[in-house]
Amino acid sequence: MQALDDGTGGSVWTTGPGTGVVARIQFRPAVSGGLVVTGSNRGRLSALDEGTGGAMWTRPASGTLFVWCPTISGAVIYVPTVTAFEEGTLDAVSLSTGTTMWSTKAPTSSLAATCPTEAAGVVYTANTDGRLYAFDAAAGGILWSQPIGDLTYSSPAVFDGLVYVGSEDGLVHAFDATTGTFSWSAATGGPIRSSPTVAGGTVYVGSSDGDLYAFDATTGALLWQQAVTA
Repeated sequence: MQALDDGTGGSVWTTGPGTGVVARIQFRPAVSGGLVVTGSNRGRLSALDEGTGGAMWTRPASGTLFVWCPTISGAVIYVPTVTAFEEGTLDAVSLSTGTTMWSTKAPTSSLAATCPTEAAGVVYTANTDGRLYAFDAAAGGILWSQPIGDLTYSSPAVFDGLVYVGSEDGLVHAFDATTGTFSWSAATGGPIRSSPTVAGGTVYVGSSDGDLYAFDATTGALLWQQAVTA
């Protein structure tokens, strides 16, 4: 991993496999409270000092093969893992110490395929079994799950009581964020591998057909679509 000066692009620090902390990075790191948190294909979750790159703590592998895409909310890191038995878990880890607060095994031996999203005490993940899951952020219990049609690499977004996620079948789905009740689905022209963004009552999402779509966040009505030039 390398940190660059945001003004000049010059290298500030580099941390690599030789340190025993960071191997191959999986997805993006998360930054909060002066710490850079990253997972790796060595089954480690590490917190690095944002200024120096020094390791503040490293969570032991404990039979885990992959740790990726940590999400920080307050003092807690929510992170998907894959065990040596190819089972998926969602873990809650203390940001300050790296201590595991809870770990919930994903149902049906599925894996979290996207970065977790936390909002109002609920953690949302889209899994490889083609379902969207909602977990209790405090205890890790599953609150609800809903089918979303197909495998997705789209991280959920939450806005005004609804949770939105894209799917490989080209649909954007919206569910009640508290109960999981279906609200609406809207079609694009190709598989959705990007994550939706919500602003000003509009859901924006890119599709593999090369277009950017804007949907009404409440009804799912298509507002516009625009080809994105290379």
